[in-house]
Amino acid sequence: MFVKYHSENFPLIYIEFINKSPNPEEWDKFLNDWLELYSFKKDFILIFDTRQIEYFPPIEYTMKMIHFMDELKKRKDNYLKKNLILVNNQTIKNILDLIFKIKSPQSPTYIWYTGLTKESINNSLFIENISEQNLASDMIYISPNQSFFK
Repeated sequence: MFVKYHSENFPLIYIEFINKSPNPEEWDKFLNDWLELYSFKKDFILIFDTRQIEYFPPIEYTMKMIHFMDELKKRKDNYLKKNLILVNNQTIKNILDLIFKIKSPQSPTYIWYTGLTKESINNSLFIENISEQNLASDMIYISPNQSFFK
């Protein structure tokens, strides 16, 4: 599997991408596992750690993610309170820029260039206090209404 879900600090869900290009079944499982979080009917925060990715994801997954985001925005039950995406790779950052130019996120999203460890980032008080007005250095805020096509 190309991702590992860590939910031991719920409502923080830490999603760790490993350096393995996904096959279509793995990608679908990743999206289904994400959707499953809504079945708990409790607020949650997603932390996507992309810092181990060294491959270029196929464009088809970018398009699937845009479609998935569109489906999420149609949901009436938005338990996702914010996203934090950890990056250290300009290619991944460019892909994220493309995705968010086409489709805005369901919830406030923060892209962060950081070298902090998973344990340091998994601090719920720190994560909960991140806001548009309270950004860490090297952090970019993306509004749920920021894309060209909403």
